[in-house]
This record gives sequence, C-alpha cells and structure tokens, in this order.
Amino acid sequence: MVINPIGELSEQEFNAVVKEMTERIKDIVYMNLEQRVREILQEILKKNPHTDDIISFTWEIRFVFNDVVQIVGRIRRCQDG
Repeated sequence: MVINPIGELSEQEFNAVVKEMTERIKDIVYMNLEQRVREILQEILKKNPHTDDIISFTWEIRFVFNDVVQIVGRIRRCQDG
C-alpha cells in the first residue's frame, strides 16, 4: 500500500509548489544555458549550415516526488511558525 506523504494540498499550497518548481527550473536552465548554446552552435558550425536549418534546444528536467514533499514540508513549517 502506497501512502501519499503530503495528503491533500490547499490551493495556496498547490500554487506555492508550482511557483517553487518553476523557480528551480529557471535556475537549472539559467546555470546551463550558455554552455548548451555553445555546444549546439559549435556542432552546427562544423557542418555546412543552410540559412533555413533549424536550431533546436531540447531540455529534459527531472524531479522526483520527494522534491514536492520537501517543498510542501517547508511551506507547512513556515505557515505553522
């Protein structure tokens, strides 16, 4: 039997989790963006690029549910304190 460790989320908690995860994603992307652009541009320039070639940036950002549990725990501790 799997037990949800956070139970029900209020609308306020849900919105706070969304905001926190969004900020974490921004941090991840920002920290790695320049390097990723450099790598992609170097690869493109090694070839004979055409003016209509598409430059594609693909990101896969993974979280585990424990990230949500930690965020909710912090929100609830701050509300209580």
